[in-house]
Amino acid sequence: MSDPSEQPEPTPAPGLPENFVEKVKEAVREVLPEFLTNEPETEPKAPAKRRSLREEETEMEHLVEKVIGKLKAAEPPPPAVKAEPVVETPPGPPPRKKRISAAIWGE
Repeated sequence: MSDPSEQPEPTPAPGLPENFVEKVKEAVREVLPEFLTNEPETEPKAPAKRRSLREEETEMEHLVEKVIGKLKAAEPPPPAVKAEPVVETPPGPPPRKKRISAAIWGE
């Protein structure tokens, strides 16, 4: 592989300032210093095996459950709720037979 410094200097297009290429290189060195030193990859790495949507969905569900578990573990425990005593009220007097028959038969 050839070194980037051995490549011929590109000539600027007409209408651009003469030091345009140098300014671009300087800006790239400031922003992405590793861009000029590292060689680009020749081939993008392909995944070893294609995964089905069901497999991806299962993995995402697992990750979501894991995150929710961590969030629940990080929460402080809820305050203890005091149980209120249940007060039973005694039933009232039994209904009169006449009232029941009037409700049933509409008399």
